[in-house]
Amino acid sequence: MRNGYANGLGDPNNHSIVHLTEFNGNLYASTNNWDNTLNNTHGGQILRSSNGLNWTSVVTQGFGDPTNGEIDRFAVFNNQICASTESYTTTHGAEIWCSSTGNSGDWTRAATNGFGNANNSYVGALETFNGYLYAGTANWNRTTMTTTGSEVWRTNNGITWTQVSTSGFGTTDNNFIAALKSFNGYLYASPGSLSGNGAQVWRCQACDNSDWTKVVDNGFGNVGTHRCSTLEVFDGRLYCGVDNDITGMEVWRTTDGTNWNQVGFAGFGDSNNTGPGWYNSVAVFNNRLYIGTLNSANSGEIWRNDVVETAINPSVGGTLVYTGALSLPTTVITVPADATTAPITLTYTPLQIVTPPASLGFAGYAFDLDAYQNGSLLLGVEFSTPVTITLRYTDADVAGMSEANLKLYTYSGGAWQDATCGAYDRHPDQNWLSAPICHLSRFALMGNVYKVYLPVVMRN
Repeated sequence: MRNGYANGLGDPNNHSIVHLTEFNGNLYASTNNWDNTLNNTHGGQILRSSNGLNWTSVVTQGFGDPTNGEIDRFAVFNNQICASTESYTTTHGAEIWCSSTGNSGDWTRAATNGFGNANNSYVGALETFNGYLYAGTANWNRTTMTTTGSEVWRTNNGITWTQVSTSGFGTTDNNFIAALKSFNGYLYASPGSLSGNGAQVWRCQACDNSDWTKVVDNGFGNVGTHRCSTLEVFDGRLYCGVDNDITGMEVWRTTDGTNWNQVGFAGFGDSNNTGPGWYNSVAVFNNRLYIGTLNSANSGEIWRNDVVETAINPSVGGTLVYTGALSLPTTVITVPADATTAPITLTYTPLQIVTPPASLGFAGYAFDLDAYQNGSLLLGVEFSTPVTITLRYTDADVAGMSEANLKLYTYSGGAWQDATCGAYDRHPDQNWLSAPICHLSRFALMGNVYKVYLPVVMRN
């Protein structure tokens, strides 16, 4: 991940980048706005960029009503970009606005007052699926401090809306819908709970309130990851960005909706990045996955996923090169001819950090290697001929470690072990090594950590 822009996109009162989406060649970002000095909001904003770096405002002051303090979610429906709001007042519920151009002054309100219930204070999720636009609400009565549970609504014409889920998926503890996403013939929904229980994900196919099924429970095994605030499809996988207020946000992904693995860790190195904006600050733009963060300490940030892929032809092999933050090729993967029996697409996903065993130090490089065929993930891939991985590192990466003992490790069976199927080629004087592998999985460069022993002097 790389930082694309910081400081609240030019306004430090934008405490989080809530959602990102692409429309007509531009990347759109929505914000949560709160002035800590005046203790009020100036209204949520929408900004857009043609290159991911330079931003222009197209909506200010909550569509003209500053009590719309947050712009929650984007969706493209019937050739329009639509955006939902959060109401910071008890006088009206959430709204949905749409525009065919996205230009300033060219937005029309499409839904009002929380679908007729002012306690539906915001729509935190919008998604299109099988000809319908779906909207997920948060439900909270600010007077009685009670809820009847979150709701999912849909429309096929942008005018008439119908509720298509039981409130709170059967429990009022689930009082808001954080994300909705279409993936491989299903609509996925992620509710959030009042009690902070671990994240859940549900899915349906008919989506008429007859076939919702839970596919993730208990925060991927950690109740501290208490909601899946983003769902996005990228490179044939469904990504889930999970909130964690203690150690920082996490990112998980799946190819089938039921089996998930973690690819983003500990707030991208800053535990103040507690979650993906409030909510759904994720989008695919220019073949990159972008995620905006909630960071009340340092203002919101935008990060991107630097996945690299290359086609491998069995008759000639191929080479995948990953270029690191210093614009140098840090990882080169060489696949020889006849290593595979059929054409594949090899993908490299860099990871920010991994937790090594107590006796080892992390040398700065961790990544997933996967293979796809016709868009489907291949499991249990083994190469007929060893594939060579070459890693270049800096002195800072291996500080306190023995370069002679650096190894490429793979994570298997709940433990790290040497990943190689042959001898290492080490060049510590030039800060690089190469190693042969015969399978695909998660890899990390690690080394033995120097230990310093001090003498003990005893005096009477």
